[in-house]
Amino acid sequence: MTSQMNSYFEELSKAFKDVHHMINVTYKFVKEPKLLLTILDKLYDISIKLIDIILYDNYSRKNISLIPKTNEAKIVLFDEKLSPLYDFGEDLVELIKHIDHLKQIQKKSLVISKDNKVVFYIDNYTTEIFSLDDANQIYHDLYFYFEELKKEISS
Repeated sequence: MTSQMNSYFEELSKAFKDVHHMINVTYKFVKEPKLLLTILDKLYDISIKLIDIILYDNYSRKNISLIPKTNEAKIVLFDEKLSPLYDFGEDLVELIKHIDHLKQIQKKSLVISKDNKVVFYIDNYTTEIFSLDDANQIYHDLYFYFEELKKEISS
């Protein structure tokens, strides 16, 4: 593994530790549902860093000729070209699209926090809920893919 790849993995390990602490310690101490929005931001950042690792690995193997600059373009490239190369690729794409969807509706909607969850009120009178349990599940799913990716790249 290259030093750049080691740096990516170290950075991602720290991000996972931070989010784990926010979910399991900080949130339980302050009990502020708005902290879920920060957790969602951190989970989104982790998902993009996972894609960055995959893109960098494939760029170094010459499977792709460039690494896109925008997160949206990174997600599309991973989805359309690289996800089939990984056993977990399609599942990871779906998870990242779900996280991205939550981030997009957060930007466009009224957000109300209540009882360990935030409720996004969307224009057409629909709602979407993001709870502490959702955050925890997404965290564990992303961590699973992180571990799988480490195994795949190390081999």
